[in-house]
Amino acid sequence: TVPEFMDGRKMVTDGELEDHMRPLPFITVPIMRSKGFADNTSDLVEGGKLKFVCRVVPLSEHEEEPEQKLLDKGGFNPFGNKKKKEEEAEIERKNAAYKCEDDAATMPLTDFKKLQRLIGGGSKALLPQSVIVRAFVVRGKNIRPLDPSGLCDPYMKVDLLGTGKRFGNRRDHVKETLAPWFYKMFQFTTELPGSSQLQFKLYDWDKNGGDDVIGVNTVDLEDRWFSPIWKSQFSETPPLELRTLLNNDATGSQGSLELWVEMYEADENVPRAMKIAPPPVIDVELRVVIWRARKMVIKDIGGNNDLFFKVGLVGLDHKQTRFGQVQETDTHYFASDGKGSFNYRIIYRFSIPVTKAKLRVSAYDRDLIGSNDNIGEAILPLSGMCNDLMRLIQAAPDGELSGNAEVKMDAKNQKHAPPMPKDPPFLSCGEDGVSVNFPSMDFGDVLDAGGEGHWSPLYHPSKDDRKQGEVEVSLTLLPVRRADQRPVGKARDQPNRDPELPAAIRAKLNPFDPIGSLITIMGPNMARNIILALCILACLAVCCSLAVFIINDVLSAYINIAIQQATGAGGGMMPAGGGLGK
Repeated sequence: TVPEFMDGRKMVTDGELEDHMRPLPFITVPIMRSKGFADNTSDLVEGGKLKFVCRVVPLSEHEEEPEQKLLDKGGFNPFGNKKKKEEEAEIERKNAAYKCEDDAATMPLTDFKKLQRLIGGGSKALLPQSVIVRAFVVRGKNIRPLDPSGLCDPYMKVDLLGTGKRFGNRRDHVKETLAPWFYKMFQFTTELPGSSQLQFKLYDWDKNGGDDVIGVNTVDLEDRWFSPIWKSQFSETPPLELRTLLNNDATGSQGSLELWVEMYEADENVPRAMKIAPPPVIDVELRVVIWRARKMVIKDIGGNNDLFFKVGLVGLDHKQTRFGQVQETDTHYFASDGKGSFNYRIIYRFSIPVTKAKLRVSAYDRDLIGSNDNIGEAILPLSGMCNDLMRLIQAAPDGELSGNAEVKMDAKNQKHAPPMPKDPPFLSCGEDGVSVNFPSMDFGDVLDAGGEGHWSPLYHPSKDDRKQGEVEVSLTLLPVRRADQRPVGKARDQPNRDPELPAAIRAKLNPFDPIGSLITIMGPNMARNIILALCILACLAVCCSLAVFIINDVLSAYINIAIQQATGAGGGMMPAGGGLGK
C-alpha cells in the first residue's frame, strides 16, 4: 500500500540526491586536523569544511593577432608601455590569443556574480535569507546490529551543526529492531548562507548508558537552497531519499535512513506541515491445508513411504526481526505409489506489514530407527498476500471485520501461487533423424485437476532441478479479529469448516486379513519380490519332485532291463545242460 505522503512524490533509488543535482553551486573541501590535536600523529579527523565557488570557462583561439587585440583593447603596447615586466607581457600576450566561451561555462555569469555577492561580503553583499527547514524521517533500513542478540535499540538525533539546534532523545529508542520506524518531523529556522550542515546521527541505546554511534549522514542545506536544479525540479515536492549511514570507526555502510527535506523562505506563505504516521500493525491468521501428495520419490525398500510434512513459516516483520514457527502434519503410514492423503489444517498467527515472509513445505519419510529422510521442499512466498490484505483492509469501510478482508491461494485463486514448472522437451534420435519430443501430461494429473488446492513441486537441494514430488496446498490469510468470529479447528478437529476436511484416505491394517495386512506392511515392491521368490521356489520344488520321479522311473527301467537280460541269459544255458544230463 502506497502511504499518503508518497502521493506524487518520487524516490531516489540510485545514489543520493546530490548526485542528481550536479554541478553543485559550491565546492566543499574537508579541513583535516590531527585526532585529539595530538602532535606527530598520522590519525586525522575532519575539523571543518571549506566552501568556495569556482566558475570554469572554456577558451577558444582568437582569430586576430594578439598584439593587435591588445592595442584595440587599450591593453599591452610593446611600443608605448615599456615599464611592464616581460613576464606580465607574456601572460597578456597569451591571454589575448584566446576568447571566452561564456555559453559553455560551468555556471552562468549572473549566477556566479550573485554567489559572489552572497559569500563575498562588502557593501554590495546580499543579506542572508531566513529559511524554514523541515526534515521528515520515515524509518531506518538494514541497520548494522551492535547488540549480542543480533539486533539493536536505535534512536536518532538531528543537529544543525554550529547553531545549538538539536532534536531527538534517547527515550525515543525503538526496541530490538534493524528497521526502526521513526515517522518524525523536525522543523527549525536558520539563515542561509550560514550554518548549513544538517546532521542525522543514529545511536544504539544501552541500558547502562554509553550509547554507541551506529552511523552519521549529513545534508548540506546551502547546496540545495542555492542550486537552480533544486529550485526547478525538487523544491516543490522533495523526493524521498535513502541516505547512507557511515561511521569512521567501521567499514562500509552501517544502514540507511529514509527521509526528505523541505525548505521555504520564512516570509512566504509556508504550507502546513504534513503529518506522517506509521501504517497500522494488524494481527493476521494464516490457515494452511495440506491436501494430498503425488509423484513422491520412494525412500523405503518395500516401495512405501511413511509420509509426513513439516510446514515452517519464516520471515522478517516490519522491525526486521526474524520470526518463525514449524508445525507437522500427521503421518500417512504405508503410502504407496508415491501418493499421500492428509486433509490436514495448520494455523499460524503473526503481524503485518512484513518485510519478507514465506512458507516452507517439506516432505519427509519417517523412520523408526535413525533420522527421517528428507524428500524435498516447496517455497511459497507470502509477501504479496500480506500486501493485498493490507490494501483490502484499508479500502473496506469495516476494516478488519469486512467480509472482503481475506486473501486466498487455492485451485481457484492462483494470483499468488508460484508457477508450476513444465518439464522441458527432449531430443530423440531415430531413423528419420533427430526429433523434438514434448512430455505428455500424466493421466493422473488429469484426475487430480479437480482438487481443492494448488499443486506445488518439491525439490531437494542435492538433486539439482529434478522434481521429487508434488504437494497440494491451499492458503487463507485473514485478520485475527475476523478469524475469531468464525474459528476453525486444527488438523480435522472441530469446528471443521472453511473448508470442511474429510478423513484422509489411507490403507489400514485388518487383523482378520493377516495376509493383506502383511502385504501392506511390507510394501508393494517387497511383497511383489517375495511372491515372485515363492513362485520360483514352488516351481523349483515341483521341478525337483518331477526330477525325482523321472530319475526313479529311469533307474527302475534300467534295473528291470538288467534283470531281464540276466534272467534271459541264464535260461538259455539250462536246456543245453539238461539235455546232456538227460
